[in-house]
Amino acid sequence: MAISAAYSIGKSVWDTWNSSNLARERQRWREAEQREREEREAREAAEERERRERERREAVERLMHDLANPVISEEDISEARRAIGYEPGARNIVFAGNLNAGKSSMINAIRNRTSQDDDYAPTGASEVTLERHRYPDPIHAGFVWYDTRGSGTESVTAFNHYYSQQLYAYDLVVLVHDSTLTQVSLMGPKKIKPLTTVLTNLAGSLIFGSCRSAI
Repeated sequence: MAISAAYSIGKSVWDTWNSSNLARERQRWREAEQREREEREAREAAEERERRERERREAVERLMHDLANPVISEEDISEARRAIGYEPGARNIVFAGNLNAGKSSMINAIRNRTSQDDDYAPTGASEVTLERHRYPDPIHAGFVWYDTRGSGTESVTAFNHYYSQQLYAYDLVVLVHDSTLTQVSLMGPKKIKPLTTVLTNLAGSLIFGSCRSAI
């Protein structure tokens, strides 16, 4: 009887210890598995960041190469001209440049348009021109003016402005800027021909001299 009771107690103690030991082992296993999973996820996240950064660099390098060596075919130009409503026989002139540089204001001034006119080019402090607009000239016969979305935004960067706005389709590109041109701003103009630049911020004045001479 005493032996049986001692055996039962011993077995109970052993089972309890063994169960506790197994529980600790399972806990250690779960913790080790969790650490391994976290390390794997951190490693994968780092690899993904590296991959994205590599793709970004490669994309920028390709774009830089394209800007330095643009491949614009006659078919590209023809398709772009159909898209913009190019008028054969007229002087098709587009205004391009950074956001809020004064492109729309210049088009209004050249055409003597005010906010009371139906064909007034909207202006404002925020991003007003969200897509390209075509403005025939009621004063200067044979001229058609085009307003484009400002570059330097997240959706229209200075790098892709030349292609996204199809600047190669026009007879003349007027680059409007209100400050010193940066290296980034100069990348596209190097490939735009013919091109003229206009400074719109000099003691609050519009400077038309270079624009007149080019047009």
